[in-house]
Amino acid sequence: MKNAEKIQLHQSLDVLTFEQAELIATQLVLENATLSKNLSEKYSKYRLANGLTPDHIKFSEEYQEDKRKYDVSFQRLRNFNGWYSKKFKKELQQKRYARYNIQ
Repeated sequence: MKNAEKIQLHQSLDVLTFEQAELIATQLVLENATLSKNLSEKYSKYRLANGLTPDHIKFSEEYQEDKRKYDVSFQRLRNFNGWYSKKFKKELQQKRYARYNIQ
């Protein structure tokens, strides 16, 4: 992503409310979990005894495409969480306190 695109993305994120950001976070987590599960289920039968994926599978176009989709999803989630946890620090703390009945 180019710097201009990053700046535009951050400007559009700054107008989100906490509830909207929570929905986006949930969607990103679900997307990432789905892609992770797909990658794991699809290629787990090829794993070696030491848990590694063989090279002939890693170099296949299908695996590389699935892995790229997962990596992009993970990076999006990681970047969003970095912004989200800073921007809504107080709201997240209040939510955590409410969950554990802390005052």
